[in-house]
Amino acid sequence: MKNREHLREELVNKEYIPARNHPRMPRTKRATQFAPFAALTGFEQEVALIREKYQRKRYLDQAAQTQIWTLLTQSVTEHRPLVIEYFNEAVGYYDEVTGVVTNLDNRRQECILANKQVMYLENIGGVWFR
Repeated sequence: MKNREHLREELVNKEYIPARNHPRMPRTKRATQFAPFAALTGFEQEVALIREKYQRKRYLDQAAQTQIWTLLTQSVTEHRPLVIEYFNEAVGYYDEVTGVVTNLDNRRQECILANKQVMYLENIGGVWFR
């Protein structure tokens, strides 16, 4: 056992002698040698898209809410389909749904689509006609 310790100490304390025929590799090349390779191309872009989707809920001012309510009312009267961007509380991100608004409840501040989906005005982030 002592013999092994002695050999270890001898190796650890041995003076480094650089090779004469082989130049040292520059630090920049040495670092790139161990850098991660692009095995997952497009991964960062996908993460950025998902990060955008999972954003905090936006709270609109009164003017924006009035404008959205006007467009929703227009959809009811004209039976025109529109796209509604809403905050899906079940999953925690903004989603889009396309449909015709069939009913608006001013007291509850909610709109009901033809497919019976109910959305509260406070969760709607944007509305536009197709």
